[in-house]
Amino acid sequence: MVDWKIVLVVLFGLLLITVGLFTEMGMNIGGLGGKLGDTLGRAFPFNFLSTPEEGNITITGNFYIRELDLKTIPLEEIKVGYEPEYQDTEIFLSDTKLTTTPYTEIDFIGYKGTFMVNGSRLNLVGDAEETTINGVKFEIIKKLIPVKLDSVFFKNVYIKNLYMNRLEMKDVLGEINIQNRVTIKLGSEPLKIECFSGSVNITDGQFEIRGTAKKVFVSGNDYTATVS
Repeated sequence: MVDWKIVLVVLFGLLLITVGLFTEMGMNIGGLGGKLGDTLGRAFPFNFLSTPEEGNITITGNFYIRELDLKTIPLEEIKVGYEPEYQDTEIFLSDTKLTTTPYTEIDFIGYKGTFMVNGSRLNLVGDAEETTINGVKFEIIKKLIPVKLDSVFFKNVYIKNLYMNRLEMKDVLGEINIQNRVTIKLGSEPLKIECFSGSVNITDGQFEIRGTAKKVFVSGNDYTATVS
């Protein structure tokens, strides 16, 4: 005896194929597929038309924090701007001391290594696939370029594409905006962002972030807020 559930599944599959053919030919059937999906979804305990949940929210922010430590996650592109005359440490690329006179901007592509901002100083120790100094490409025989910026006074640091499962910051002073609808002001409070994807720009100690996240958690002295 034929199982009626198997027959139903086969017939439903044929119906979806028919709907697809009508759609390809440009024929409007009044949302028949969606309506059938809703009806069958209510009638049976399985969902034929399930779709993955996105869960992404847009987030922007301007704030001050004392320290940002990204550990050793890979970074697609970093731009570092600084004034050489104010440095009290050396900058090395491939064991070669970098000496420049005017305002200098170094662009690192495919960087892997440590990243830490502490106040107005930046620490980078790792390797980059490509490096450009004031628009001039720095090349070596080796595939990767060793990078060492030890406690450099910076004017600007820009991370083009940052992806982190969890971005945690302490003593955040400033504000963040979520979905262009809600603005949360932070007074030296912790901020946690889950699954962040976006850019980070740091100028004169001020952090600017732009991107998307799955969840934002803020905890104040007398409140907690979670947005997801």
